[in-house]
Amino acid sequence: MTNETKIPNTRWWRILPATVLVYIVANIDRANISFAMAGGMMEDLGLDAVAIGMAIGIFFWGYLLLQVPGGHLAERKSAKHFIAAMIVIWGGCATICGFISTSFEFNVVRFILGIAEGGIFPAILVIISHWFPPAERARANSIFLLSFPLSAIISGPISGWLIATWGWREMFIIEGVASIALIFLWMPLIADRPSKAKWLSEEERNWIESELAAEAAAKKAAAATNKSATKTSYRELVFDINLWKMVAVYFLICCAFYVLSFWLPTIIKDILKADIGMVGWLSALPNIAAALGIVFFGRMADKSQNRRKYCIIPYVCVGLCIIASVFTASYSGWLSFAFLCLCGFFWLSGHPVLWTIVAETFQPEVAGGARGAINALGNLSGFFAPMLLGYMIQNYSRDAGMYIFAVLVFLAAVIVWSMPKNAETKAAVEKTREHVAATTNAHA
Repeated sequence: MTNETKIPNTRWWRILPATVLVYIVANIDRANISFAMAGGMMEDLGLDAVAIGMAIGIFFWGYLLLQVPGGHLAERKSAKHFIAAMIVIWGGCATICGFISTSFEFNVVRFILGIAEGGIFPAILVIISHWFPPAERARANSIFLLSFPLSAIISGPISGWLIATWGWREMFIIEGVASIALIFLWMPLIADRPSKAKWLSEEERNWIESELAAEAAAKKAAAATNKSATKTSYRELVFDINLWKMVAVYFLICCAFYVLSFWLPTIIKDILKADIGMVGWLSALPNIAAALGIVFFGRMADKSQNRRKYCIIPYVCVGLCIIASVFTASYSGWLSFAFLCLCGFFWLSGHPVLWTIVAETFQPEVAGGARGAINALGNLSGFFAPMLLGYMIQNYSRDAGMYIFAVLVFLAAVIVWSMPKNAETKAAVEKTREHVAATTNAHA
């Protein structure tokens, strides 16, 4: 792609900001229960820790349901309109949380909230795959996945201020209404494909479509050497070993991510003996590091096109940083915290590269469903991982539990290493790109 710098970049300024904003707000509405707990909800509703744990966990079971259907509908129909519908449903559920009065009502609303949010992630990945060719896709995925650390950085101050000013019910209502208002930004900014975007220049549209055509043709050309490229039905997909490897990798790395996310404030408070105000500010630092790591590894993966390498490196580093943080905690709290910040730099960095591998491995007919299956089963770790750490804390120690999660991340790196290389597909893309470009010019 020798003329990359001359191609207009409107897609970067319309598609990605909209997807990032939507998912930041989705993550805030998912996580604001933790601030409501601290803000008096448990006392007001008479909820104990078990009831709150059920409300947190039931979200992930709802989250599971629309993953594969959501990815499929987004790929075959309209990701734009599917996400718009989910925005209204999730915003409505988030608002209703401000009016609940019993544990049963809260569980029902959280379950439906999980269903609505579950369809958004695979649908956004479909949009990105329609707008960003292989040479850009890891960077695009990286920018989108900035929504995770960004939401963690801003949700605390916003939710805390709303609760302090009005109350936990008002926090749910205001943040829920703000979610619904996103629809007025989403609809005019997003188009499912370049061919449907009236605001896109002809030059940029032709370039994107030629690059995507080259990718599609390359997958067919690589079918002889890459068996996954031949999977065009969901029945075949279920028996594809690479799908289950990716499910395992995502599940294992999400185990570490959710444990670190849920327990980070407590860990910081324990190792630094800091008050809750200081903990709030310090907990933002690993997430700021995570944002930097996502961008760095996404750019490196696109530059080298060696996807496996830039999944394995951050996963191994996460495991090493967890071990180092636990080991040094008894000697120096600040050194232990420094390793937590370094861990933050790596803990999400492999995600965008992994999703790029998914897009390059499976045919478009089943890629949306594959994304949904991987995200759904991987996110079940959000239910099981905190329970496992709780068991380890109760029966052994938190340090022992953290060592287990470090081992799980190392295992994820080993599984990525066992995946097929993308060298054959890369070569086929380059060769087919030249052919498609020549054909396009001949018919121009």
